[in-house]
Amino acid sequence: MMATKRGCTQCGTCLNTCPVYNLIRREEVSPKAKQELLADAGRKNTTLNWQRTLDLSNFCASCGRCFAVCPRHLSVPEALNRARALNPGWRQKFWKLWINGRRALWPAAKHLAPLWPHSLLPEKLACLQDSARAMAQPAKVEPLIRLSADAGRPLEGVTCAIFGGCTAENLRPQWISRTKALLTALGATIAEGRFGCCGGTFEHAGLPDAAAESARTNIEIWRSLGKPVMVTFCASCLHGLKSYADLPDVLGEEERTTWLNRVKPLSALLEKVPFDVTGADDLAARAYYHSPCHWLPGKDLDFRLLSRLFPGLRKGKSLCCGFGGVLQMLNPVLSRDLAAKCWEGFSSDGKTPGKNVTVITGCSGCTLQLSAHAPKGASVHHWLDLVGI
Repeated sequence: MMATKRGCTQCGTCLNTCPVYNLIRREEVSPKAKQELLADAGRKNTTLNWQRTLDLSNFCASCGRCFAVCPRHLSVPEALNRARALNPGWRQKFWKLWINGRRALWPAAKHLAPLWPHSLLPEKLACLQDSARAMAQPAKVEPLIRLSADAGRPLEGVTCAIFGGCTAENLRPQWISRTKALLTALGATIAEGRFGCCGGTFEHAGLPDAAAESARTNIEIWRSLGKPVMVTFCASCLHGLKSYADLPDVLGEEERTTWLNRVKPLSALLEKVPFDVTGADDLAARAYYHSPCHWLPGKDLDFRLLSRLFPGLRKGKSLCCGFGGVLQMLNPVLSRDLAAKCWEGFSSDGKTPGKNVTVITGCSGCTLQLSAHAPKGASVHHWLDLVGI
């Protein structure tokens, strides 16, 4: 079959891995169809137009699973990012305001959301209300993980900067404080820096200039701190930070290698650290681990750490949670439906999550998304919620 302008051979390898296509089962929302549409939109004598193509782009979770299996290494999310950038609208302006104004807007949304009767809201607004409600602090859980007395100080002489990300800085500051306590106890020196958004969400929204500005700002702070190890506990932030190496005029050649070597997930630094664990059998019996899309298959270091601490911890079916870059804003109903499908994977029969199921994950966005659409009696926690200091 002849390849399209963007190189897609329409082989269909992406179909089985796309969460949106597998939920809706409509050809036009498949990754290969989006590649075709994006190639055709704007050509002379075509019946397609950019607005229709952009409308269909609202059916993408930006999970990157199509890219992971594509024999031509094509990324539909990246193609859609470019399309949105070429056709800016009110959504980009709103998203930029939402992210840049997060210190004021997010707490306001969290406090105002419960005031509106859920049953009286239109479906889209009801979904957004669920997301806003999930911003509130969850019920505290009893710490199950503590550093062993013989953990020592393996990070002695290592300088670390903590990249908390938007969610932790504004909604879950305890994740940052626990990370700092862990690293300090292990001997690391903490370099304090006020980092901004990683920029990944700007990229998804079709705001490449804002994304590049976020990258430059964070890189300048990193340089000013002496180029320490950049520690993050969010898979999405890790993905966003690593992507700086692909941006032109942000990092020099040698500095690019240094950056990639020094951006690390917290779990990588804890891989061989001994912990005292309580209630391991009980947690393994009622809990599932959700692997974020930004951890490639077999590369999830958070799960590797947790499975060492909690032998028998089950993994969900690794379905996309539906948080999806800007999908929550563009298509909140689809975002909710993807979350509901993801929840089906946290059960023995693959359909109905058991009562009092606990889901553990290592992504800020996944934590909020799965919390927003959790079945009654179920709970969701970042694995740092289980750490006692």
